[in-house]
Amino acid sequence: MKKFVLMMVVIMVLVSCGKQEKGFAGIMNEVVKDRKKPLAWGKKQKIYVFTDDKIWKYAEDELRQTIERTYYTTINEKMFELERVPFSKLEDYFRFNNLIFYSDVSSEQEVSKYVKERLGSKIDERIAADGGAIYPAYNLWADDQLVLFIVGETEERLLKLNILQASKVWEIFKQRLYKRIEYQVYRSRRKPMSNFTDKIWELELPDKYVKYKEDNINHFTSYLARSKSQSDRYISVYYEDMPENIITRDWLIEKRNEIAGKYYDGDKFDKQDVTIGNTEISGYSGLKIMGRWQNEKHYMGGAFSCFAFWEPVKKQVFIIDNSVYYPEGDKLTALIELEIISNSFRLK
Repeated sequence: MKKFVLMMVVIMVLVSCGKQEKGFAGIMNEVVKDRKKPLAWGKKQKIYVFTDDKIWKYAEDELRQTIERTYYTTINEKMFELERVPFSKLEDYFRFNNLIFYSDVSSEQEVSKYVKERLGSKIDERIAADGGAIYPAYNLWADDQLVLFIVGETEERLLKLNILQASKVWEIFKQRLYKRIEYQVYRSRRKPMSNFTDKIWELELPDKYVKYKEDNINHFTSYLARSKSQSDRYISVYYEDMPENIITRDWLIEKRNEIAGKYYDGDKFDKQDVTIGNTEISGYSGLKIMGRWQNEKHYMGGAFSCFAFWEPVKKQVFIIDNSVYYPEGDKLTALIELEIISNSFRLK
């Protein structure tokens, strides 16, 4: 009975999906929560994969290379980890947070056959037109769940899709993770905007963040969130006049070290401990540094990300800095939290 109900749910949801979406990037309703369903199980950064043996043999390396990409904090941290699950355990896993199903339409192997039977006849039109498709389904069997169906007309088409759309698959799961963290960040109270009346900028800042250091003369303000069970999280905003945009990688490296050394009692970083590149933050194009900071005075270190952009109307450069101290564990999710808050930055 349970298996029958499971099948019917998939049929109804995915037939609806086939009516609404077009192309590889079609996405269903992206709401994070659906309280009418039981809460999804498992870790938010673990993805379980259902696929037939032959497909997995050729798809695994490409999928792992893309999905399990690493970020250098104080170590190489993965945003996601993959685990293949035997199809026989579907009923034990169908309510987990993140699932991927691969299906070769021309195959009668158990996973491919299962997906074909449940996608409905509408799916044939898209497969015939494009040779393959990606179907994200949000909150399909559980609250706060993402299920991704990757379907190819043939094995060759499916494996080609796995390569060409690998970054898209990663982006779908990344966006979902960010939305989950954003939901958690803003579940609690936010600081009233009256906290920023003396600033030319404002943030959507959770109430748990308290003012850490402030230098109004030199336009620097930082906040700290601290608890026994989580990392110390710092976010700061700094700006200065800049008649023309002269932001370069070397300029940002020097300026970030100058600011951190001054306001964080000697924090610094070495060039070999960071990555730097172009980015978008709060609607502005700029540069981002990410990596490891250290403080030799206090024998401590952690991870940070730093965003810099030029505002052409005010002719000023803004630096939004995120820093994490947490010797006990991973730091990437804390940096994502701080990035989400940084993206709420607005000029008045």
